[in-house]
Amino acid sequence: MSTLSPEVETLLDRLSADLPQLRADHPDDFWAQFQRRSDDVIEHTPPDLRPQAQRRIDEILIAHQLGPADPGA
Repeated sequence: MSTLSPEVETLLDRLSADLPQLRADHPDDFWAQFQRRSDDVIEHTPPDLRPQAQRRIDEILIAHQLGPADPGA
């Protein structure tokens, strides 16, 4: 299994760290903002590693209690 590049790892770490502030700053359009940031991560990921990056994005959402089952999402 290949690993994500340091650049992509940095983008994912930043996305996770920024998520609480992103929610606070963009309560009405959080999901659009999150999608934009997530798309940036995916665009910087080689095609063969995009599923791995998407799993990490999903894990970030879950870690911040924003998984699909969260009624407040």
